[in-house]
Amino acid sequence: MKMKRTEENYGMMSNLIFIFLAATGGAVQLMVPQDDVLSVYGCGAGCRIEVEQLSTVEDFDNGWRKVKVEKTTWIQIWNEETQRPEDGPPNWRGTKHKRISWLYANCSTEVFATADNPHMVNASYQDVYYREGENYGEPKYQTVHGNPFMQWAKLCPVEAEKGTKKILDLRRELDEALKNMQKQ
Repeated sequence: MKMKRTEENYGMMSNLIFIFLAATGGAVQLMVPQDDVLSVYGCGAGCRIEVEQLSTVEDFDNGWRKVKVEKTTWIQIWNEETQRPEDGPPNWRGTKHKRISWLYANCSTEVFATADNPHMVNASYQDVYYREGENYGEPKYQTVHGNPFMQWAKLCPVEAEKGTKKILDLRRELDEALKNMQKQ
């Protein structure tokens, strides 16, 4: 059945568009794929940061890439009533529960950065590999560093292959060691 174009149909469409815009606060939100960010990472004992990708990745001529994200920090809080831990917002000074930030990766120099603005002003930079000491050449994937390697790897998957392989090899070695301990 074919619908005729009439003023009545246009009026109905206008009403539907108005209802849709009113329901969404006047802004049409497009779904952004979550392929370029680490969806969650640890931030210490009983702490995690969930990450939602808000933009597509933007590449710059100087080798940097950036993506806009929303980070939500959760900590485990003891509930006296239920006698169980539950998720809650952080209650330490200066930490926001939800915040918008930008993640930056330079794939060729193996550097990851975060900033609370889209221009890298006051950005926090980290090498994604240890550059000295007994862990030289190993990827920094520990929570104490904010897991820069894994965040960078999502933005630079090809360049991250060697570090990803090292992490998987370490995991295999740990699994084997645990199995050997259980056999004893």
